[in-house]
Amino acid sequence: VRQVKAKIYYIEAAEHDSYVAGISHLPFMLSATLMAVVGQSAGWKEMSPLAATGFRDISRLASGDAEMHRDICITNQAAQVRWLNESAQLLLDLRDQIEEGASDELLDFFENTRKLREEWLLGRPNLRPGEDDFEDMSGTGVARPSLFGRLGGKQPPGKKR
Repeated sequence: VRQVKAKIYYIEAAEHDSYVAGISHLPFMLSATLMAVVGQSAGWKEMSPLAATGFRDISRLASGDAEMHRDICITNQAAQVRWLNESAQLLLDLRDQIEEGASDELLDFFENTRKLREEWLLGRPNLRPGEDDFEDMSGTGVARPSLFGRLGGKQPPGKKR
């Protein structure tokens, strides 16, 4: 742990599984669902050339390891079902708002989600809760070298130290 400068994060197993289901596994399932919905539609051949960077970015996760994600769904069923149920309900609510022409509600939703993401990004999403409290273990105050350099491994092609 010290050699790689890892930080210990104490959490109950069930809490971990629930959190990871929401922030890691749900994004994969949403990405895979998007690909299934549009990729299996009758118009996919015609619409696929129109797909730009937004579609590419959100669909990237659908390229993940199918076997691994199947296993995740089977071994973490309760958490997966919870997040899928909440997502499905929200999509139904959005559908209803669009059908009703609920302009103010839609605007509020999109503004609130944008604000949530901006707050998350400002909170340094690369750090877990409490990581700011850890001291610089190297004592230099300088950014740590890459993990590959610390472990003596080879740098991946195209990466600079």
